[in-house]
Amino acid sequence: MRQIAALLRRCHVFLFSQVNPPCPNAVLEAVATGLPVVSFDSGSAAELLPFSTELLAPVASDNVFQQLADLRAEVLADKITLAVENLPRFQSVAREHANDYAFARCGYAYREVFARVLNGRV
Repeated sequence: MRQIAALLRRCHVFLFSQVNPPCPNAVLEAVATGLPVVSFDSGSAAELLPFSTELLAPVASDNVFQQLADLRAEVLADKITLAVENLPRFQSVAREHANDYAFARCGYAYREVFARVLNGRV
């Protein structure tokens, strides 16, 4: 874990192109190191990055699960350009939210979800 954090701290922006991610640890790790994240607005991206939706590339459908046809590389490229051209602003915002997903708090939330499922309280 420390090695990943050290690598991420040497970066300027985290590019994430997975489609339909439920809760990607890679994005959480990037946020925790204060990196701006550029991604498609797919899966949980908007939920995990409400402070940075400007860097989420829209997809061409409102379906829960997007397909390749719903993605446009040029739209993601525009978001990458936006991040690069406004890097100091996006880095500042990202650093302000670096503690949004502290491990202790996230671990507790995961434990609560599992406890509800096990106790039939879903």
